[in-house]
Amino acid sequence: MKDQYFDVTHTPIVSLNDVVAKYADNAPVADLSVSFSADFHVEVADAQAATTIDHVQKSFQNFLTGRIVAKDEDSFGEEVLSDLAAGDAVADYVISNSLMNSIVLDQELPSGDTQFFSITAAPEAFDGAMSKLLEVTDKMSSNEFKTSAPTELAVQVRLTEEEGVLDPLVLAMASNEILWLNRFSRAGRVLPSEVWIKKTLSGSIINEYFRLPVRLSAQDDLNTWRAHLSGIVEDMMADGRDGDCACVISPDRTSVNFYHIGGEAYGNDIALLFATINEMTKAVSVATMVSDQVTMRNSASLLLRAFVDRILNLQETAEEFEFADSDEKHVAKAISSHETEVGAVRSTPCSVNVGGMAVLVDGQDENAQRAAAALLLERQENT
Repeated sequence: MKDQYFDVTHTPIVSLNDVVAKYADNAPVADLSVSFSADFHVEVADAQAATTIDHVQKSFQNFLTGRIVAKDEDSFGEEVLSDLAAGDAVADYVISNSLMNSIVLDQELPSGDTQFFSITAAPEAFDGAMSKLLEVTDKMSSNEFKTSAPTELAVQVRLTEEEGVLDPLVLAMASNEILWLNRFSRAGRVLPSEVWIKKTLSGSIINEYFRLPVRLSAQDDLNTWRAHLSGIVEDMMADGRDGDCACVISPDRTSVNFYHIGGEAYGNDIALLFATINEMTKAVSVATMVSDQVTMRNSASLLLRAFVDRILNLQETAEEFEFADSDEKHVAKAISSHETEVGAVRSTPCSVNVGGMAVLVDGQDENAQRAAAALLLERQENT
């Protein structure tokens, strides 16, 4: 695992150890709040066949003394996040259903009948939210509740000042998404028995860049790059094409949900959780303050320069790919680089596969296929 941005020629290396060691000095700004929705499962034995939301709520309420634990049988964790942020529910935590109940029906799970639930925390300033996370993960590490490979922790970072809005491009550049996914073994695949990757916001922007006919170069200044990439992001958000990313910005640009954390026993390393959520919050801070402060504008320029370097490197990689017809079943084209096969374009469904990872593509657009292959190869090298 590489604990840094892909291209750090123009930016400092981001060290996880530094983040943890300097936690007190790196506390996020006061005008941001954090909340989360944590999935967990109960393995239902015959004697526990009546396990319900009522049972789970009572168990958490007994454990979390001094906290209000409510229930919502009609909503899922992500919906409860929005309700709590809007002040529609008065509680410290809400127990609800999890989408995992339907998503993982065909996935390989621990033995025994499994029922998934979500516990969602009301938004608070960073320190308060991390106290809640410690409480929840402490309970979920008990014998009664567990987490497994498909489960997920959704982290929502929200602006509390009405005039603040996020800059999506800066957020994409400031978010070290592959590192976050790597930390919890989620960079390669969405679920254990699938190959489809979890898309990053920066990767989706780059994919759109390659899909369009306009190409910029190292000779174009940063303002030209910024305007072009910002236009791509605006079109993506207008069409809702950012909705399947691991980082999803709300339509009003006042909050962002991060879906990078999860897996079996992800709550056991609380220091890693704290560090990751701190980095997520700082990324939102940079993306919010960039238009107001010279320091933040300079930081954004450094991030943009590194992002441009990354795009140009990927462009060079993509141009070196060679496509050849394949006789293999369900494979339309073999993809090679310098006479070494690196992946394939599959026909059913139309996708690009590299190193056991895949992403859907337009079968008629070779530029999209080249971009997808370059991004997958980059991810493979950084995973």
